[in-house]
Amino acid sequence: KGQKLYAHYCMHCHGEHGDGRTMVGESFNPAPPDFRTSGTLDQDPADLFTMAFDGIGVMLALGKFVDPAEIYLAISYLPTLRDAPSAPVFKPKYVEPLR
Repeated sequence: KGQKLYAHYCMHCHGEHGDGRTMVGESFNPAPPDFRTSGTLDQDPADLFTMAFDGIGVMLALGKFVDPAEIYLAISYLPTLRDAPSAPVFKPKYVEPLR
């Protein structure tokens, strides 16, 4: 159920694998958080719920149109994204060389 809700409400910005690599996600500045990393996955689920419910930055307040139980179920799916693959939607036209 959480996976289906994530796909319905979250995937268009946060990506199938939670990396934010979507046309929408890559257009945001700052970029959406990477759900695959410990920095996000180690956060208290209550804090993630509050961010999703109230919105943060460019993220919409899902609490205005999504049932709170569905938000919680989508958040409960996030740990399954740990170490999922990632690839940008668009290849960069120019990449600064490492020095």
